[in-house]
Amino acid sequence: MALGRPAERAGPGAALALLWLLVRAAAPLAVCPPGDASCRLLSVADLFDRVIRHSGRIHSLSTELEKYLPPRDNELGRPSRKCHTATMLTPNGKEYAQKIPREELTYLILKLLQAWKEPLSHFNQHIENLQELPSESLSKAKQISNMVHELETGVEKVTEKVRFTVQLIYTTHVTQVSSGADAYSQLSCSLTMN
Repeated sequence: MALGRPAERAGPGAALALLWLLVRAAAPLAVCPPGDASCRLLSVADLFDRVIRHSGRIHSLSTELEKYLPPRDNELGRPSRKCHTATMLTPNGKEYAQKIPREELTYLILKLLQAWKEPLSHFNQHIENLQELPSESLSKAKQISNMVHELETGVEKVTEKVRFTVQLIYTTHVTQVSSGADAYSQLSCSLTMN
């Protein structure tokens, strides 16, 4: 991976930051079902503002909830606080992320998003079984569960947008190689008309 500088380990906000860098100039994204006459489009910047605010609320609630839960031990009996994506290499800052080829950055973003999908789903499924929590803690946990589900839905929408972007990059590259530079303008026209 051409990171331009030694990479750091991926923290919880790495996927969002990298994704923002990749699609910040993309077209607006629909946030309602196809065929809905009242559907309005959100720009990717607006979508990320929502995701950042939502993530901040989840972080705040989970920090409060963590006070009520004992540290969980790993298989060796030692407290485990390391993020499961800590071993994934990510660029250190915006300037280094901008130096990564778009295809590699897209792949890294998708990899980070996929890494979070299972833990979020697991948390959402098992929160109902935490009857040993005090009622205030259980209420916060249920709030987090609902917010995680909403965030997961948002991440899926962003992932679809990124996959479309990757497909567009690939299609554009293949078309340029096989038909010359004029094919790019034809592809752009067909995409804007659809």
